Amino acid sequence: MIFPWPRIFFNRLEINFVNILILANVVLFFLFFTQSDDEKVKSKLFSPGGAELTAQYYHKYLNENIEIGDNKKMLLQYDFNNADQRAMLSSTALRDISFIASIENRSWDKDEIRWNYWKKMVSEYQEKVKQQTLFMLGLSHGNKQTFSWFTYQFSHMNIWHLFSNMLFLFLIGYSLESVLGAVGFVMLYLFSGIAGGLFYLYFNPTTLIPMVGASGAVSGLISFYSFYYLRKNTRFYYFLSPSEGNYGYIYLPTMVIIPMYLISDLASFASQIPGVSSGVAFSAHIGGALFGGLLAFTLKMTMGAQLEQETVPVETKNSTSFVD
Repeated sequence: MIFPWPRIFFNRLEINFVNILILANVVLFFLFFTQSDDEKVKSKLFSPGGAELTAQYYHKYLNENIEIGDNKKMLLQYDFNNADQRAMLSSTALRDISFIASIENRSWDKDEIRWNYWKKMVSEYQEKVKQQTLFMLGLSHGNKQTFSWFTYQFSHMNIWHLFSNMLFLFLIGYSLESVLGAVGFVMLYLFSGIAGGLFYLYFNPTTLIPMVGASGAVSGLISFYSFYYLRKNTRFYYFLSPSEGNYGYIYLPTMVIIPMYLISDLASFASQIPGVSSGVAFSAHIGGALFGGLLAFTLKMTMGAQLEQETVPVETKNSTSFVD
């Protein structure tokens, strides 16, 4: 295990915007996400019979709209006669905004009574989804209100999701705030998150799945740090085992962060299977990272000399291999 741990020359417990952002994320999590509200969206659509019927309709829709998005790939990828895959595909269908829109003006069943009953269940399910905290605070094609672009950046599905994002905000944030100032740092966080949201919606044009998490914003921070300090060394913390000599700090070129985190996100995004949600919005990571990297490059070109004088002197050591 190894991750960047830049040295900071001020008290992390002082009032600053890194701590304020961390506190906002933690408070929102414990207020809204510690209890599951999945009970709100229970539906007969997820019963074996309901799933089979939904999958049948979705199969017809995909065949008729093969040119849209990943529809052709999904037809080739999945076996609609397989019960397990039908269950997954029915869930995907209910999150496909194009499919849901199509049922208003198109019937996929000659049995009008069965079709209308199924449509009623879908309508009731969609209303239940809108009552979920995840939908109200998350960003999706079903909820793109102005406040959602910000609330999604402070919302997390579980404690591990929260911890992993706050860890990197804690490790990287102080260094960046000391360079960019409070306002600049907060703007970097928020606009990286907005860029992540734009990428998520663009690369998932048919999904109704809400996105939550600070990952896009944090990816922007990591990318900014990586490209701004590209030619310098950064302190990393490594842990191999509790034995003496197998843990501690080591100074490495900052550029190693790029393959460690940014390239891995790009590879994961490229290898995603159509119709299957991995639970991680890699497109948002990439959007945030691109914004952070471009901003770092721009500042280096326009204000590089001035900002270099103000930067924390963590990367002043010449060796790339010693430990402290």
